[in-house]
Amino acid sequence: METKQKTKLPEFQGKPLIKIPEDIPQADFLRGDFGKAVLEEYNARVKEDYHDNDNLKVLKYNEEQDVVTGTNSFTTTLINKIIAEQGHTATQAELERIIALNRPDLNLQGHYEDTGLVLRSNEEPNLYLANDLIAQLGNIELPVMIPLKNLELRNDDNSPYGLAFNIIGETIYAPILNLDSGYFSSEDIDEETGLPKKIRKRKWIFLYKKERFVEVVSERVSRR
Repeated sequence: METKQKTKLPEFQGKPLIKIPEDIPQADFLRGDFGKAVLEEYNARVKEDYHDNDNLKVLKYNEEQDVVTGTNSFTTTLINKIIAEQGHTATQAELERIIALNRPDLNLQGHYEDTGLVLRSNEEPNLYLANDLIAQLGNIELPVMIPLKNLELRNDDNSPYGLAFNIIGETIYAPILNLDSGYFSSEDIDEETGLPKKIRKRKWIFLYKKERFVEVVSERVSRR
């Protein structure tokens, strides 16, 4: 007869059999005390450094959800400057990794996220910003995606927004952005860029139409 176990064993605490990375990537929304502190610093900089520009006055704290809400390419660029010592806002590739994890505490469904500027031409709308960025890029083939973490914000009286961008990091050549609207699945995503490597016409593999994809990669500079 088998003896019934009488002692409840505590959880086994072993030693890892793999090398643990020194830096473990982490992600979260701007919430809690950290989110409130970032928003307080953000509002102070908008007033003191950017002449209280209305295009930057879109962020607020949602007390019910305990999270900072509101976004555009200008605000996200400034947020990156504020949190630079601790990290950056998510790139398109990082957003795709978050989606793939399917974590309920990082659920992006119903959220609009600005991750980068897409520059396809120097045509309207946003002609001034497009020409300004092209001048900084020099002789480069379009279209390109510029992650917002690779930009910094500056005041510019000639801009219709009173603001413009300086490019401070790498850009991503992305010819997929010149294709017609289509459909793609998670298997089509390039892990390095977060953009699809190809789009398809058959709707049964639909995940995002290009309209959705344009929302995620905010086209504040190029034509929509």
